Amino acid sequence: MSTWAPAALEALIEEATRDAYGEDEQLTGFFTMIEESLVVPFTTTVLGVEVSVVGVDLAEDARVVARCARGTARQNIGIVDLPLPEPAPEGAQWIEAYRIGPAELARRTTAQLSCCSKGQSPRLPLTGPTAGNRGEMARILANACRHG
Repeated sequence: MSTWAPAALEALIEEATRDAYGEDEQLTGFFTMIEESLVVPFTTTVLGVEVSVVGVDLAEDARVVARCARGTARQNIGIVDLPLPEPAPEGAQWIEAYRIGPAELARRTTAQLSCCSKGQSPRLPLTGPTAGNRGEMARILANACRHG
C-alpha cells in the first residue's frame, strides 16, 4: 500500500507526462524524474537477500530498472517490482507514481475498451490525472470504438 496521498501521486504523474506525446515520451518523463529525484544508494531486500540499489536505467525493453548490487554481483530489477525499504528513500514517491501512472492507464483502457465487443461505448477517464495527452488518446480510442 502506498504511503503517499493519491492526489500527490496524481500530481507527480501529471508532472512527468505533461509534455509527453506517446508512451515513449511518457516513459522518458518518468525515468528522468526518478533518475533526478531518487537518492541512491539505498538498501532494500529482494527475495530475502539484502541488496544495494545503486542507480536506475532505461532498459531496451522500455522499462525503468533499478541497478542492484550485492558484493560483485549486479542485477537489474524492474522498478515496479522493487520492494521499497521503510522508510523509503528520498525520491521514492516517483517510483510509486510510475507504478500507478502508465500501468493504471493501460489497465483502465483495456478494461473499458472490452465493452466495445458488446456494442457499448467505453468509459475512459477524460479528466483529472488522465487529462492532456492521455485524455486526447482516450477520446480517439473512444471514438474509434464507437464508430467501429
